[in-house]
Amino acid sequence: MNKVLGALCLIHCQTIDSQRGICDGTKECPYRLKIHTKLQQTYLEISESGIIVDAMLSCNPARQNILVFMASVMGADFLAMQYNFLQYVIDGNWSKAAWEVEHSSWGRENNTLATYCSNVMKLGIWSLPSDLDALISTK
Repeated sequence: MNKVLGALCLIHCQTIDSQRGICDGTKECPYRLKIHTKLQQTYLEISESGIIVDAMLSCNPARQNILVFMASVMGADFLAMQYNFLQYVIDGNWSKAAWEVEHSSWGRENNTLATYCSNVMKLGIWSLPSDLDALISTK
């Protein structure tokens, strides 16, 4: 949860406060409590969706973080409707799951973010994107 919280915090703060530079991802963030509360709500919503729970149980921690990240960005209800994607995750078919992320309606609207999420799904390795500015500009 700390990696997802840190990423959401960094993206949120650089999106909202890029001129003031409140959060650089290393110092204490004034929005952290708000984002932590949002993340707790996301976990609750995920726990109420059987298909997302099944997908979470099929993933390593990096891929779980991406599922939580995606649920917090697009909403758990919308993620739950991405049946093909979640079924590929459950089946461990990472290349098809990644393809679904990039080619979904959400992926087409959020191209850079979707590419990042699909890469983590493919590789199973979590890291903050090297070009965070490009990721933020898609919001």
